[in-house]
Amino acid sequence: MAIEEIRVKKTIPFDYLQKGLEMSFDQVERLKDIQLRGLQSRRKLCLVLDLDHTLLHTNFRQNPNINAASHDDIFEWKAMGKVYFTKLRPFVRNFLEEASHMFTLYVYTMGSRNYAHIVTDFLDPQGVYFGKRVISREDCTTPGQKGLDVVPVDPSAVVVLDDTEPVWKGYFANLLLIEKYDYFSQMELDESEEEGELSYALEVLTKLHSVYFDWYDNFMDCDVRELLDTRWEEIIDDQGVGMGTCASEMRCGKRERVDDQILISAFGSLLLLNHFVDSDSYYITHSQLRTEALGISLAAFSVFVPFLGKFLKGASQVDQASLPDGSEQVFLMPQNISNSIKEDFAWGTYILLHNTNTVSVLISVQGALCVRGYWNTPENISKRNALGWFEKQIKQIGLSNLKDTLYFRRAQDTDVHQTVHV
Repeated sequence: MAIEEIRVKKTIPFDYLQKGLEMSFDQVERLKDIQLRGLQSRRKLCLVLDLDHTLLHTNFRQNPNINAASHDDIFEWKAMGKVYFTKLRPFVRNFLEEASHMFTLYVYTMGSRNYAHIVTDFLDPQGVYFGKRVISREDCTTPGQKGLDVVPVDPSAVVVLDDTEPVWKGYFANLLLIEKYDYFSQMELDESEEEGELSYALEVLTKLHSVYFDWYDNFMDCDVRELLDTRWEEIIDDQGVGMGTCASEMRCGKRERVDDQILISAFGSLLLLNHFVDSDSYYITHSQLRTEALGISLAAFSVFVPFLGKFLKGASQVDQASLPDGSEQVFLMPQNISNSIKEDFAWGTYILLHNTNTVSVLISVQGALCVRGYWNTPENISKRNALGWFEKQIKQIGLSNLKDTLYFRRAQDTDVHQTVHV
């Protein structure tokens, strides 16, 4: 065997962008990061779209009843001496138009490059949606598998819409599944334009885009894979699930099955601090705070928090109506702690507040107080002075040397301000 045949490939080809273009792994990583920042600045994400059975259906079939000329969504074309028919999925033109405002669009098909360009022209005759971003099987770096390695955008901002799960091995976290569109094998029965699969997919993608940039605006960082995992129920909350692909099926490739009761039993006593407040009591006394405070120390916190979402994703959603009256969300961190600790604290507490009954979190990080949650702070306290106000309240209740994380349980009629400020 020739050396060239066994040599490990050190570059990634991007022939679909420019003939003969190859980049090293380092170059690709830098490009992905540049593209990510560019997308975020334009408030866009990246959407990778399969062709066959996702956006359209192509079939070789001799059918005298099919008259492509009488339909604006059926195309007849020839290749290799055969006649082919391509039927566009209902709502696909509206889908591409609306999605293009929120996403940079890519096509990724296991069909040939020639086929990909022929049918993409049916979808995008003016080239306004895809441009050169049409990836085919010739561009795959692993035979028979699709991969985001040839998409020059960081995977944290990439969503994939496809009807086939197995071809995305290694990228299930980015995948949204859609029901297979099989027009020619179903006696030409078609989906509804307004209530079909693409209409529903657009609603989900719109909500995902909104949730992503809500998070990004607050913390300047986000990952669609984490959102699809930990906030899936929120993303589909307002969407109907009566179409062919139900909400759970769109994420079946990634979401592990977690028994809610086992999850809550295993982690509830630690994370929800049920040992602080029993079922008959809503208030935490000062002596309980001083003697029974159990949380996660800084060392354990820095290790455990990045994986917190994995443990808590099966927890029941919080009841927003149970927030203490008059409270507002507070998020305070000193500037002198490292960016990595800030990110861990931001993500970990975010998961707690949105996926458990925790209402507020206090923690000492590198000797400095961090606060997240819903509190009844005085109206005359500015953001600049808020951290000092919290430190003063903690000292007054005897926790001047706070070294643990305190989780306060969300409960009806709880006045969080009274918990800390007496």
